[in-house]
Amino acid sequence: MNQKLIDRLYREQHGICQFCCRPIPPYHVHHAVIPKGQTNYKKFSKWLDMGENLVLVCIVCDQQHGMMTGEKQKNIIWSIKIDLGYPMQEWLDSIPMREHKIFNYIEKEER
Repeated sequence: MNQKLIDRLYREQHGICQFCCRPIPPYHVHHAVIPKGQTNYKKFSKWLDMGENLVLVCIVCDQQHGMMTGEKQKNIIWSIKIDLGYPMQEWLDSIPMREHKIFNYIEKEER
């Protein structure tokens, strides 16, 4: 991901954490869905690092994100992205990862 994308996310989020609404920076880039294992991340990073799959979160939420289940977290982020006008179904249909059983919760998404 590049700084231009991060700047766009920052503007879309009005400089606040996507989960708790604390002002950011500092921030962490957070993925809605991630693969099992670093090798799979590298293989699919082109899709994973698109704006559809990313939000900025504060340090506190980044440290606590493991408390949310993957499905709940994904649904929250994707709902926000849909509200912002992101074509989430098109993005989901475009990613080749659906065919691989390396993701915990993409397969659970209702189509």
